[in-house]
Amino acid sequence: MGNKGQITMFIVLGILLLFIAGFFIILNRPSDLDAEKTSEIPSDIRPIYNYIEECIKDIALNGISILSAQGGHIFEKGKLLETSYSNISYGYYERKDILPSISSMQKDISQFIDLALPDCTDFSLFPGFNITSGIINTTTQIIDDEVIFEVDYDLKVNFNDKIANPDKFQYKAPIRLGHNYKIAKNIIKKTLEEPEWVDMTFLSGFDVKIDILPHDEDEFVYSITDEKSIVDNKEYIFLFANKFIVNKKPVLNIPDTLKFKDAKPVVFRLDATDPEDDILTFSDDSPMFDITDDGVILFIPEVPGEYDVTITVEDTHNNRVSKQVKFIIEWNKIKNQGKRI
Repeated sequence: MGNKGQITMFIVLGILLLFIAGFFIILNRPSDLDAEKTSEIPSDIRPIYNYIEECIKDIALNGISILSAQGGHIFEKGKLLETSYSNISYGYYERKDILPSISSMQKDISQFIDLALPDCTDFSLFPGFNITSGIINTTTQIIDDEVIFEVDYDLKVNFNDKIANPDKFQYKAPIRLGHNYKIAKNIIKKTLEEPEWVDMTFLSGFDVKIDILPHDEDEFVYSITDEKSIVDNKEYIFLFANKFIVNKKPVLNIPDTLKFKDAKPVVFRLDATDPEDDILTFSDDSPMFDITDDGVILFIPEVPGEYDVTITVEDTHNNRVSKQVKFIIEWNKIKNQGKRI
């Protein structure tokens, strides 16, 4: 009985697996609507259909290239870094992640195709056909390994008194835009965690080539080159800009000349300010006295005369400012009068 029970259980499981497999086959089988749509395209207008598909492909690849060269946008919006070759979106801007979203990029590419497709399609190349076109509506989906375009093109083709409506088009661009976008987001996340420096070891850990293109003191551009994605026989490149908050130097508020009396004890605090209120450390190059870290001079002048002393202040970001100050030690008349007595 035990063996029979086990056999019965295996049979039930087998039937269940066959049912599940059949269910998924039905789900993945091309729908009747798709098959019907394919059959709706007569061989006479197949060249027109192929021509439109080629236009969509060219525009889609062009749109991806423009969007990637401009940091995730085609139509200018948000904060942009103006360069000699394009206006690039910031991914990192003063300790904030402002890289354009996937949905924003999808919307830009879709709009680009909608606007460009009518100019690409020159139906005068097909004499004998009466072709009218209407609204274009593109849906773009950016995933890791490709970009999928679904184009609804309100198109009517009249040939030999027969009318066809080849209005559904699809193109899959083999560009890893989604993958490279995730790499950009990871770089920005790392920058938010460690805004003071660039971790080159971290950057070398991705399956793409990452370069840093300097722009000015507080801005540079990340260039992500993907050898696994090719556009027009060239490696695909995604750019985005970074803008940092540059820690400014402290300011020494010291007069050019300081005067003290011989033999009279000196307690003098140096004054300096820092734009970011960083902790400041003072130092000097004179053997005549020392300065405490917080800027206090303590000494008793002994030899009258004029001395050039360099005072330096440094903040916690290694920003250093120095100033040469003339210390004048004046003859102390009271002290010397006492000596003469």
